[in-house]
Amino acid sequence: QSALQVYTREAFPQQWAMTQNNLGTAYKNRIRGERADNLERAIDAFQAALQVYTREAFPQQWAMTQNNLGIAYSDRIRGERADNLERAIDAYQSALQVRTREVFPQDWAMTQNNLGIAYKNRIRGERGENLEQAIDAYQSALQVRTREALPEKWAMTQGSLVSAFLERFKLTGEASDLDEAIASLQDAGEVAIPGTDSYIFIHYTLGIALDYRYSLHHKSADLEQAIAAYRVAADTTPWEDDKADYLEKVGDSQYQLGVAFVQEGRWYDGLAYLEASLQTYRQGQNRLARADALQQMARTHYLMGNFEKALLYFRDALRIYQAEANEPGEANCRAGLGRLMLRLNFIDEAMAELNTACTLYHKLGDDTRLQELQKVYALAEKVRQKQPLESKL
Repeated sequence: QSALQVYTREAFPQQWAMTQNNLGTAYKNRIRGERADNLERAIDAFQAALQVYTREAFPQQWAMTQNNLGIAYSDRIRGERADNLERAIDAYQSALQVRTREVFPQDWAMTQNNLGIAYKNRIRGERGENLEQAIDAYQSALQVRTREALPEKWAMTQGSLVSAFLERFKLTGEASDLDEAIASLQDAGEVAIPGTDSYIFIHYTLGIALDYRYSLHHKSADLEQAIAAYRVAADTTPWEDDKADYLEKVGDSQYQLGVAFVQEGRWYDGLAYLEASLQTYRQGQNRLARADALQQMARTHYLMGNFEKALLYFRDALRIYQAEANEPGEANCRAGLGRLMLRLNFIDEAMAELNTACTLYHKLGDDTRLQELQKVYALAEKVRQKQPLESKL
């Protein structure tokens, strides 16, 4: 700003424009002050520079400033998000009129990458078409940002490309998008520098992609790899809030894998993953996730005939569900307790738990579970009355 007192537009137009561009960059990256205010000042400075940096007179500087303006609009907080992204796209496309691959390959790749981000986040237009545009832009950038020449930038753009593939998968359900995304992320993870934002992003996104693929094919290897990827992201990030989110993802995948193994009859393997999920959840704040893990552990011990442990875990889970006022969880837990008490021949206790569970299922409108439990309750009444049994638990 001091320089602008000397470099006036009238006396030194080129220096004035250069200083305006530099001032815009400084405001765009500024840490102090309100982020929204800083971005507004950055946009004003870039637009001022463009009054002198015209395409005809200063094509390279014009393209550079257009690219900078696009970044500022992409990040802009004030105004309509949809409008800001349209302005960002226009600015990037303007820059690419000068920043061609043949003449300015590195600048071309950078602007293509930025354009991809804007299209992926775009609100207007068809979502599928925007994703296609984003994918095309990222793939264009990767023609220059190769793994051999620019490994860190290659890894960053690969991560962005993969996120677009995942978004497209959500729209189309095409498994090929997932396979390509996972392969790209695994390659990028080998190149990205540990501790960098791109390294963390790559591993977190890899976990998500593997989670999605597990939902399609139900292969345990995908969840095992997802757990490892989320763990790397959690161990690497310096931000506590992000660390908590990533650890919860670790716990969710451990829990999911544990439930799957139990359903397959692999009780010991399932129990091991459920216990691991409980330990992971205890590092975070999601108490309901802990309760779910405890309840599944109780059910597994019930299946294995470890009734004392089942009773312990059911009661631990029930305390959390009650403290969190989670009626679905409480209903399921009381239903499990009722069956367990009946198995242990504690008939009165069993009927009390079953009755409470039935009341909760009725309140929740869960007729299927209500009808199933009413049959168990009727069986408990027969046991208490010492009537002949007509069915089995």
